[in-house]
Amino acid sequence: MPSIQLFAGDAAQEQLLKPYHITGIPRFILVGKDGNLIYADAPRPSSPEIRTVLNHALQ
Repeated sequence: MPSIQLFAGDAAQEQLLKPYHITGIPRFILVGKDGNLIYADAPRPSSPEIRTVLNHALQ
């Protein structure tokens, strides 16, 4: 599963950390194609639990 790494610079707090509830790094989040937050504390993409999270998000 590919991933995206972001660098927000000075805008990080207001445009990334607060809206997506990021409190630590590394952080795995699941964002819908509409840009809305689905899961703020997703399991690692390589973990078995990710299937459960994805299946629930697709319902």
